[in-house]
Amino acid sequence: MGILQRRFYRSGVRTVRDINDTKHPTIPPTYRTKNGIHFRKLMWGFDGHWHGFTFNPSLKKMKDYPENGYAPIGRELDLSKYYYELGYFALTFTEGYCRHAGWGRHVTDKGETAGFQTN
Repeated sequence: MGILQRRFYRSGVRTVRDINDTKHPTIPPTYRTKNGIHFRKLMWGFDGHWHGFTFNPSLKKMKDYPENGYAPIGRELDLSKYYYELGYFALTFTEGYCRHAGWGRHVTDKGETAGFQTN
């Protein structure tokens, strides 16, 4: 297991959206893989409760998928809290590979502040 693999073993989500296509703040520094791919950690507690889990385009490790699926845990916001409480964090590539097509059509989830509405 390489140094980056050990350091980021508890990363649960790697978002593939362009870093400028999300309002979720990142935390310095920027890391670099051996292949030259740059990425950053997403901040825990964004907007008071988002910790990085998303159903938006992302990469997730199958071994971190709950045995009974996501439904018993809850919705996206519940899953964000679930993985946060397990010590997981999310990463984002500094160069995105897709853009969010749902800006302005966000549905406020239970427990989420209505002020989260996007562009």
